[in-house]
Amino acid sequence: MSVTITKMNGIGNDFLILDFMTTSSDVNVNELAIAWCDRETGLGDSRKGADGLVVLHPSSINELRMQIINADGTEPEMCGNAIRCVAVYALQKGYAGSSMVVETLAGPRECVVTGDSVRVDMGEPQLRDPKAIQVSGEELVYQFVSMGNPHAVIEVENVDTIPLAKLGTEIGQHADFPEGVNVEFIQKDAENALKMRVWERGVGETQACGTGACASLVAGVLNHGVQRTATVALLGGDLVIEWDEATNKVYMTGPTEVEYTVQVEL
Repeated sequence: MSVTITKMNGIGNDFLILDFMTTSSDVNVNELAIAWCDRETGLGDSRKGADGLVVLHPSSINELRMQIINADGTEPEMCGNAIRCVAVYALQKGYAGSSMVVETLAGPRECVVTGDSVRVDMGEPQLRDPKAIQVSGEELVYQFVSMGNPHAVIEVENVDTIPLAKLGTEIGQHADFPEGVNVEFIQKDAENALKMRVWERGVGETQACGTGACASLVAGVLNHGVQRTATVALLGGDLVIEWDEATNKVYMTGPTEVEYTVQVEL
């Protein structure tokens, strides 16, 4: 069975899209993700592999259903950059109009496409009180925020100098997070501007994380004097995040890009 795989990214966070909207297969998508997303031997020529595999399925209640598999074969509940790519892809393929609802493990998410930019209703954040933990011999205070998937957000003076891999790995393995956690380090540049680096559960450092940017804005508002609408600067680019006070919902707006398509035999 031959399929066309589309490679897309949302500010550098890249995904391979496997389209099962009009066909199906009993292939093991977790194994495919591990093979295809490998940065040395995976799909692609100029930039091999990806941060994850996105599988599209028909939905009985919404326009389509999005399944995400991380590069290590694990399945997260939600991915903000992936859903923007899915929304643009679905519009281009005629699966949906410019306004659509995408079904995810974290629940339905409404997307509005304007050109290559997408605004996503990311839902309401779920919170716990800030907590201090000991990591690498020092005390760090994290704000837990769930955007359908878990995040530990930590403010630092300079995100560029932190040992991200070491701290991200240790925090992700901490007893507070039996199912793992995405770890965001944020730096407040202004009341409406944050800088962020992320260590993603099941992937490692990525160029961007949409749900992480949402969690970072929420943590910034709660603890660091950040405005409810702010620009979050990530390695791959910027996202505009809004935490609406009236509805308690978080909205994410950002661009997408199609990189290439490739034919693959399943």
